[in-house]
Amino acid sequence: MTRSELKSRAKTQLNGNWGWAVGLIFLVWLISALLLDASKRSTTGRGYFDDYYRFLNSDYWAVVGGNMWLFELLTIIAGIFAVLLIWGTAYSLLNFIDTGEKWPIGRALFSAMESKTFKNSFLTCFFDQFVFKFMEHLINSAWHY
Repeated sequence: MTRSELKSRAKTQLNGNWGWAVGLIFLVWLISALLLDASKRSTTGRGYFDDYYRFLNSDYWAVVGGNMWLFELLTIIAGIFAVLLIWGTAYSLLNFIDTGEKWPIGRALFSAMESKTFKNSFLTCFFDQFVFKFMEHLINSAWHY
C-alpha cells in the first residue's frame, strides 16, 4: 500500500469522527492531570498547578514537603490509573481503525481494564511506574548528597 493510499484511507475513516477521537484524548489528559494533582494535594496541601513555578526554581524536597512515602505511593497509584486510561484510549482508537466501531466514552476510557487485557496492562504499568519512581528517587537522592 502506498503512502497516498494510506493517507486517503485515513482521511476517509476520520471523516466525521475526528471530534470523538480528539474529545477522548482531551478527556483522558484532563482526568490524568487532575488525578496526579489530587495525589499531591492530598499529602502536601498544594497541587502541581500551585507549585509549577516554585518547582522549576527550587529544591525538590522543599516543594514536595509533607509525607514523602505517602506522596510517592499515591503518585504511583494515580500514575498507574492514568496510564491505564491512556492505554484504554489507545486500544479504543486502534479498534476504531481496525473495525470502524466507535465505543462509548466509558468503554473507551476503561478498555485497558477489561478482563482480556487487564493483567498485561496493569503489570506493565506497575513496573513502569515503580522503575520510574525508583530511578527518580535515586537521582534526587544522589543530587542532594
